[in-house]
Amino acid sequence: MRKVYILLLFSLILITGCENDEETIKNEYIAMKNQTFNDKNYTDTELPVDIVTTIERIDEEAINYKVTISNPKENMNDVKVLVVHNCYNEDVFPSIGVFDEPQKLLANGDDEEVLVLKDTIKTTKNISKLDLELKILIEYTDDNGEKKDIYYKTT
Repeated sequence: MRKVYILLLFSLILITGCENDEETIKNEYIAMKNQTFNDKNYTDTELPVDIVTTIERIDEEAINYKVTISNPKENMNDVKVLVVHNCYNEDVFPSIGVFDEPQKLLANGDDEEVLVLKDTIKTTKNISKLDLELKILIEYTDDNGEKKDIYYKTT
């Protein structure tokens, strides 16, 4: 009987630990999403990376958008990225490093080294009349261990 109690206690500890990790990740995503939506200090100076956005219609009811981040001017370690937009969305916004492992972009690395985030927006509106605004938050650490944030929005 004692072994059953120990096994139950061990199982409870494992379940609680997994729930805490999931809750922590969910809270980090929500905080990043709120920060991206609410921050007004978007970078208007030269960015330390190239950010290219593309939008294309895939059918009568949806468009795809893609954000490509490449060509870093400095080493970017532990990169986390979140892309949000101003259209109605029930899904999770695309991210890197929040629900999966943070990435690296190296200044003298491979030219093919890029981060790509993409998603679909359900809409029948013409792209030119959609008034889509993508907001991008990039969090990273430089080689000196300094944490940096980039806020970028499409115009």
